[in-house]
Parts: sequence; C-alpha cells; structure tokens
Amino acid sequence: MKMKTYTKLLFLIICISSCTESADLQDKKITNAESHQQFLEQFDAIREDILDTRKLTFLLKDNGYAYNPTLVNEPELASNYLNAKEQCLNIGVYAADLNYLSVFDKDNQALVYVDAIFDLCNQMSIEYAFDRNYLTEIIKHDIPNYKLKSDEINDIIEQAKEEIRDDERAQVSALILTGGWVEGMFHSISMAQEDWPNEELADELFLQCKSYHNVKRLLEIYKEYPPCDEVYEKFVELEPAISNVTQGDIQYLKDNLFSLQGIMTDLRDYIIHV
Repeated sequence: MKMKTYTKLLFLIICISSCTESADLQDKKITNAESHQQFLEQFDAIREDILDTRKLTFLLKDNGYAYNPTLVNEPELASNYLNAKEQCLNIGVYAADLNYLSVFDKDNQALVYVDAIFDLCNQMSIEYAFDRNYLTEIIKHDIPNYKLKSDEINDIIEQAKEEIRDDERAQVSALILTGGWVEGMFHSISMAQEDWPNEELADELFLQCKSYHNVKRLLEIYKEYPPCDEVYEKFVELEPAISNVTQGDIQYLKDNLFSLQGIMTDLRDYIIHV
C-alpha cells in the first residue's frame, strides 16, 4: 500500500501543476519570491504547533463515547458554497467529518463525504490534488484497525494539502487546515458535553483548545490576502473568549465547557452556513 501511495503522490505532483486557481484567490497574489518563502517558513513552523484533533476523536472512541450523527456537516450543502472562502474551509470540514465517520465505522456515509469533498475541489480547480479513487478504496477496504484506516485517510488529505501549499495556494492549504481543525474540535467538545471526560481526555482537550491561537497565527500570515483576511478577523473576534478558557486550568475548562462549546459552535456556524 505504501508503494502505491508514493506512486499516486508522484501523479499528484504532476497533475497539480496544471490546476488553475479560483478567481477570487487571484485578487492579491504573493508575487515577491522572498516574501513568499518567508511566509512558507512561518507557515510550516506554526503548522507543527497545531495539534491533530484526531487524537481526541480516538480517545473519545476508546473511552466509549458514541457516534453522534448531528455533529457532521450535511454533504448536500457542498453545492451551496460558491466562493473560495466557503469552498476551502468546507473541504477541511468535510475531511474532518470523513475521519470522524471512519473512526466510528460509518463507511457508507463516509463515501458520500468523499463526493462532497470532490465537488468542492472541482469548483476550486484543485481536484487533482486529492486522489478520489484511492481515497474511496481505503474507505471501502476492510481495515479492522480504525486508527490505521484514519491514518491512511489522513495521509491522503495531508499530501494534498502539501501540494497546494506552494505558490499562492498556501492560502488554500491554510483555510483547509482551519476548517478541519474547527470541525474536529466541534466534534470533541460537543461529545465531551455529554459526560465530562476522564483525566487523560481532559488533559488532551485542554491542550487542543490552545491550538486555537496557533490557527489564528497561521491565518495571520495571510491576513492581507483574501480570503484569509475575513477568516482571520473572525478568529481575532473570538480570541478573547477562547483566552478566557485557555488561560485557566483544566478545572476551569470543565466549569466553562458549555461556554467553550458555544464559541466553537459560533465559529463552525460561520464556516458551514451561507
């Protein structure tokens, strides 16, 4: 399977060079090569500090939390996202939903989310960045270890994000990452509301919440370049409320979990509703 992945990655590299950008991403290009390289170095450094929300999903699954169908975005909404901001963010949202579904063994539903992702990719003209056939094959394949299946799905998504981070497409990659992080946190915080997690889960949830500030820093790199500018401003607007929770301790997080869910729901609604 690994050799197949490398072969398909080479195919992605060749195909992505022929992709064209969505019109509203061409408003302000980063044409200065030195500035572009500096941005990429900042991008890569900050991205390393953003925790993978899948770890929380794994912990919730292992601790007996049940799948909640109301926590995923409706795939039929993909056709309603008409501009680059909405399309990029919701590629990330649907990718997080895809992983959530696969962890809880909802493979039939997951296939519909693959379609939603590729509908948006087609609209963004980045469809060749994601290997649809291979992704579908992974989901259909009977992999008994849900973490391994999630890792395989995540590898495909991460490879695609890596491809589209070059040139002006780094903005696209930043928005996809943002949408995925928000959706992953929305899943976990909403599930934790049902029953306050054990110490391990609570520690991880606390750490994950702090990644909010790193996602904001990532968007800040491109705050002068649409459509990242609008999303960055939304993160700035909500940061004081998040800081009120993350500057406390785990007990304070527990006491304010309902408020935290409200903040993340606000941010998610901003992303998925048009």
